[in-house]
Amino acid sequence: MRTRWFSPKRQPFRRYGYPKILLLWDGAGWHRGSVAQQAVAVLGIEAVHFPPYSPQLNPQEHVWKQGRATVTHNRFIPKIEPVTKELVDYLNTTVFPYTLLHFRSN
Repeated sequence: MRTRWFSPKRQPFRRYGYPKILLLWDGAGWHRGSVAQQAVAVLGIEAVHFPPYSPQLNPQEHVWKQGRATVTHNRFIPKIEPVTKELVDYLNTTVFPYTLLHFRSN
C-alpha cells in the first residue's frame, strides 16, 4: 500500500513531546494532493498554505537567497563537496531574521 508511511502508529514526533505540528506549505501541487492532505489529517498536523505567488511570506525563501548570495554567488565551483560543507556550516551558524504569523525571530 502506497500510503502506509503515514500510519497513525508512526508518529515519531509524538515521542519527543511535541503536542502539535504546524506545517507551513507553499502552493506546490504535491502539497495539495489527496495523499498529502490525507496524511496531514490522519497525523493531526495543522497545515498553513501560503497564498499563491507569495514567496516573500515563506521564511525559507529568504534563507536560501541569503545563503546563495553569501556562499555561492558569482563563483566557479569545481567540486561540490567543499561548497556543500561551507553552505551547511553557514546555515548552522547564521540567525536569519524573519516575521511569520506576527512572530519575529530574535
